Amino acid sequence: MASRNPNDLCPEIRPLFDEWLIRVKAAGHDVLVICTWRPPSEQLAAFLAGKSKRKTGPHNYMKDGKPASQAWDFALIINGKISWDTKINADNDAFPDYEELGKIGEDLGLVWGGRWKSLCDADHLQLKGA
Repeated sequence: MASRNPNDLCPEIRPLFDEWLIRVKAAGHDVLVICTWRPPSEQLAAFLAGKSKRKTGPHNYMKDGKPASQAWDFALIINGKISWDTKINADNDAFPDYEELGKIGEDLGLVWGGRWKSLCDADHLQLKGA
């Protein structure tokens, strides 16, 4: 079963996750962490279902036999409910909310899946090179 535990993030990304969360909340957004670490069987299932471009990936990275994810997925919470609408702009500023959350990650040096041309993944952030 996939993990939502930030402790399953690798040491290189954990402080970036913590800072991202602080900045997201400071910007007035509420999020739910959907996935930090994902078992290899679930990653393969996501690949076979067309939800991932890779059979293995940054979500199921292991180090010294322990989960050490290099990525996380999140969901935007609007009025207490998950919103997957990547165009929603609930705070009525200049940018869609998922784009704001992705930009916060990019400002921290992360890769935002919302910039990917194939299989846009607006709820995904990962380490560069992962």
